[in-house]
Amino acid sequence: MDLDTYFIEVIKNCLFQASLIFLLGIGFSFNYRTTRVFHIALGIPFVAGGYITYLVITIFNINEPLAYSFGAMSGFFIGILIDRTVYYWLDKREASSSLRLVASLGVYFVGAGLFALIFGNRMRVITNGESSSWKWNGVIITTDDIIYIGSALIVALCLSIVLKRSKLGLRLQAGADNPQLFQALGYRLVVIRMIAVGLGSAVAGWAGALESARNGIDPYAGLPIVIMGAVACILGGNSFVTGPLAGALILGMARTLTTQIFSDRWINTVSYLILFLLVWRDPRGVIGSRFGEDRE
Repeated sequence: MDLDTYFIEVIKNCLFQASLIFLLGIGFSFNYRTTRVFHIALGIPFVAGGYITYLVITIFNINEPLAYSFGAMSGFFIGILIDRTVYYWLDKREASSSLRLVASLGVYFVGAGLFALIFGNRMRVITNGESSSWKWNGVIITTDDIIYIGSALIVALCLSIVLKRSKLGLRLQAGADNPQLFQALGYRLVVIRMIAVGLGSAVAGWAGALESARNGIDPYAGLPIVIMGAVACILGGNSFVTGPLAGALILGMARTLTTQIFSDRWINTVSYLILFLLVWRDPRGVIGSRFGEDRE
């Protein structure tokens, strides 16, 4: 393999890794900034999106783009259901952050157990034909690669526009940054919270749908990737979109180079080492204020 081909292969793999992490980072960021819960249970909308996509393709033979939208919708409703039935009542009782974290872990493992009971423990792989592919300068690029990377770019662009240019986006940011003042001004925080949680969970469901089509899905696939999404948010700092994007690009490049130079077994170790080094150098992250810190 010549140097140009190697470079293109590394960039492609980096963008693919970063796209998956970024989508989960977006979901984590929207959920965390509105609920203040380290939302491990985000893995449930992710896995649900994968299984719903698997079902509608294998049973109803629906084309993949439409099936992905079903996965995103399932994530949307499951995310809101988790928030309303678990976190809302913990907020009412002024539960501590540690109790909310334990509750989130409990929801994740209960959900994963239900998925295992319904679908079994083995990985479910969509067999709906071969993915189209092209060769560019010796590097194979598939339709799945383009959809994955393109989805992340479109989500980043759309959410950035919504957050900066629309009343809804401004209210989402205001409700996340200062919920007490937001309510005092007469706005309904519960509605904004449901929209934010739903959007974040829908993005996670979409990512699960993409993952099920590319690599398959199993009941416990949510936890590792949600952790990576959370790491991306911590690396990037306290923002809805730019923080997770910056963190995902760092992790994507690091994980790709680790795979190329060493082995897949080291990618999580390297990811957490990068987190430790960057946070040790500057706790605010790469962009913006410290993750979890309210803006002034």
